[in-house]
Amino acid sequence: MLFSHTSRTLFPNLRFLSWGYERPFRLSHIAAQTMRTLHLDFRCGEISECRNVLDSVGNLCPLIERFRLYLSRQYVELDTIMSNQVLRWSNLRILECSDVALNADAILHISRTSTLTHLSFVLNEEAPGQILPSDLDLVFPNLTWCDITSGRLLPVANLFARTRLPAIKELTVRFPGSPSKQAIWSFMTSLKNTCSSSSLTHFSILSQRYLLRRLSTCGDFGSNNCPITYDDLHPCASLCSLRFLKLNFDQPIHLTDNDLVGLGTAWPHLEDLIVNNDAGWRSIGGLTLPGLIRLLRTCPSLRNFCILLDTPTFVYIPEGMEMSYPPRQLGCVNLVESPLDADMFDGVVDVFVTLKFSPRLLIAWRRVETEQRRAVGVPQTAFRSWRDLDDKVKARIASATETKDEMGA
Repeated sequence: MLFSHTSRTLFPNLRFLSWGYERPFRLSHIAAQTMRTLHLDFRCGEISECRNVLDSVGNLCPLIERFRLYLSRQYVELDTIMSNQVLRWSNLRILECSDVALNADAILHISRTSTLTHLSFVLNEEAPGQILPSDLDLVFPNLTWCDITSGRLLPVANLFARTRLPAIKELTVRFPGSPSKQAIWSFMTSLKNTCSSSSLTHFSILSQRYLLRRLSTCGDFGSNNCPITYDDLHPCASLCSLRFLKLNFDQPIHLTDNDLVGLGTAWPHLEDLIVNNDAGWRSIGGLTLPGLIRLLRTCPSLRNFCILLDTPTFVYIPEGMEMSYPPRQLGCVNLVESPLDADMFDGVVDVFVTLKFSPRLLIAWRRVETEQRRAVGVPQTAFRSWRDLDDKVKARIASATETKDEMGA
C-alpha cells in the first residue's frame, strides 16, 4: 500500500500520525492538509529516508501544531532541512527536535509564534551571532517548557542575552564538558534577565558526557576543572519561585554551609535540590550538621536533596545545639561520595535517629565513575555502609515508635 502510485493521500482527514520507522514510506501517501500532530521516530531508520520525509513535511502538512522528531544523534545535513520546514509553520504549539540544530532564521520565526508552549532543540552555535542588532529581542510570550542542548554553554548565554521567556516554568540546558568560569557566569547572569522570577519553578543545567556521541560539535570537554562556587550560582538567586533545582557539572563543587543556606534563603519554596548527583562533588568537606539544620529551617518544603556531607561533624550533637526544624516528609537524600568510616558509624546513626531522617528516607550513594571515586578517596564499600546505616536508623526509629505507642495505649 505504501508504494502504490496514487497521487492522492490515503487519509484525507487525518489529523494525528505517529510513525515508528519500520520500512520506507512516502509521507505524501499518508499526510493530509488537515494534519495537526506528527510524531516521527527515525532512531532505527536510514538517514536518507528521514531526509526525504523532512524535505516534504512542511509543504504537505502546513497546519502542524505538534511536531516531534526522534533521532539517534544529530545529523548536520538534517539541520537546514528541518529549519526550513519550521519556517512554514505558524501554528506550532509543541516543537520537539532535541537532535536537530535550528538556525537563526528558525529561532527568530518560532519566537514570533505566539501559540508555542513547548520547545526542545539543539542550538546552532553560530545562530546567536547571526541575530542582527536591528532584530528585535526574541520574545516567546507563552513558552512554558524549554529544553536546549548545545555543544558549549557560552552560545546559550549569548542567545539568552537577546531572549525573553516571560511565561517559562520549566527550563533545562544540556551540554557536554566543563564550561569556563566566564561561560557559567555569563549564562547565570543572562538567565535572571531572560526568565521571570515569578514563573520559573523548575531549572536544570546539566553537563552530560553522552552528548559528545550525539552532537556534531566537540564541545569543550575536559577543558576546565575549576570548582563551582557560590559566586557562580549567585546570579540566579533572583529566581525566587524555584521549587526544583538540578545542577550537574563535570567539575568539582565547593559550597560551604553559608553558601547553601544563602542559596536556600533565595529559594524559600525549594522542594528538590540536586547538586552533582552524577559526577559527585569531588571535594573535601561539605555540609556540616549545623549547616544541614539551618538549611532545613530555611527551606521548610525541602524533601529531596543531593549534597556532600562533612560526615565527621555528624558523629555527635554539640551541647546546646537546637536540632529542631520544620517537620516534613523527607523523600530521598543522595549523599553522593560522603565518607562513612567504621569509627563514624554508630555516631552518625545516633544523629540520624535524632533528626528522624527515616523511615521514609532513602539514602542513595550514587555509583560515580571509578576514577571519580578514586579522586575523592571513596572506598568501594561506601554504598554498603550507607545502606547498612539506613537499615539501622529505620529499625531504631521503628522501635522507638512502637515503644511510644505501647506506652500511650
